[in-house]
Amino acid sequence: MILFGLGTVPAMAFIGYSKRFINLNFRKNIQKSIPYLTVFMGIIFILRGMNIGIPYISPKISTDVPSDCCKIKCH
Repeated sequence: MILFGLGTVPAMAFIGYSKRFINLNFRKNIQKSIPYLTVFMGIIFILRGMNIGIPYISPKISTDVPSDCCKIKCH
């Protein structure tokens, strides 16, 4: 866990210092888009969970299982 924490320090520092380089209007636009992105991601997750077979969004998960995979052989 310590190594994971140390690995995230550069990324977190970059995010903290990037405020200086990003325009205030751009930051406001990003903040306005966050609710829309959240709803979009929620819809994508719901569609993926429905397993309806939409390519790249909700691929059909096969539930076909070979008939002999779950049999216990007691000889």
